Amino acid sequence: MAYKHTVQQHIHFMQEALNLAKQGLYSTKQNPRVGCVIVKNHTIIGKGFHLRPGEDHAEVVAIRDASSNGHDISNATFYITLEPCHHIGRTPACINAVLNANPKEVIIGVIDPNLLTCGKSIAILKDRGIKTVVGVLEEEIKRLNKGFFHYMQTGLPYVTCKIAMSLDGKIAMTSGESKWITSESARQDSQNLRASSCAVMSGVGTIVADNPRLNVRLKDFPQQDQPMIVVLDSNLRTPVNSNIFHTGNKVILLTLESSKQNRNVAKLQQQGAEIMFLPSAENILNLNEVMQVLAKLNVTEILVEAGSTLNTALLDANLVNEIVFYIAPKILGNHTQAAFNLNHVMNLNQAREFEILSCHKIDKDLRITALVK
Repeated sequence: MAYKHTVQQHIHFMQEALNLAKQGLYSTKQNPRVGCVIVKNHTIIGKGFHLRPGEDHAEVVAIRDASSNGHDISNATFYITLEPCHHIGRTPACINAVLNANPKEVIIGVIDPNLLTCGKSIAILKDRGIKTVVGVLEEEIKRLNKGFFHYMQTGLPYVTCKIAMSLDGKIAMTSGESKWITSESARQDSQNLRASSCAVMSGVGTIVADNPRLNVRLKDFPQQDQPMIVVLDSNLRTPVNSNIFHTGNKVILLTLESSKQNRNVAKLQQQGAEIMFLPSAENILNLNEVMQVLAKLNVTEILVEAGSTLNTALLDANLVNEIVFYIAPKILGNHTQAAFNLNHVMNLNQAREFEILSCHKIDKDLRITALVK
């Protein structure tokens, strides 16, 4: 019996593939999060998702899953969240595996923005006479892969700032005291932001003042999936006994070329730090160059956990894509530090505008996710 899938069924099965893709949220890092389900006679016979760079892609895993359970996958329908890759990298081109499976139909969530693929696999499927549908749950899939899409389209990492603050927008007392403004539940939630990032970035001021670890502390989180820690430190002031050196995470210190003779270079390298020296016409790191350097390291998503100085500088440089606010039901008053110091904003038409993506309570706090317009 021939089965025809309706639009509602396409959405249903693509949602199943998207749910699978989310299982790679913390581990694919610079690679896209991709899921695949193989459907025959309205029944899923194979499932797969991409777990880590260098490991099999979702389509290959789904084909293996179906075959290992004795299913005939010929004339089946493939639901794949992202267009199958057309190029050979650390793994073979997925389009060949799909074609060899002799599918009746291939439903693709979104076109791959990587120019090595970008529509090429779709063209091959259509040339082979395979019914191909593109654009199912497209926005949801792009959101899951925000870093990958932004990186492919701009060549730069997607930057999210995480800010824990009071109702009146304060992130610390003037003395630097900030532990803790928000609840344990909010702080635990923010661990997920770290886990889904390629890198966690901070400024040397935060390292000196708070001595944070900046690693992911979710239960049973694999060390191999930990994000790298990046510290912007123009004059190489990072203390050699900082907690970031005791996490097992890769630590990169970005500093100025003028710091090459700094006596701390050897000591910090002995602690395991990788020090990268950047040129600058001024006595401060150029944030655009910082992003370009990190992009060359295949960093597609950065979580910034810093103070107002770095937050403001990134926002002023138009390098922030998203801000996640954790807001505690407290008012801290005047002897405090603000989340941003936008001194150039003198009237309302100069205000920075955002699009609120989501808002929900975590314990007694509020989490607001806002996209920079």
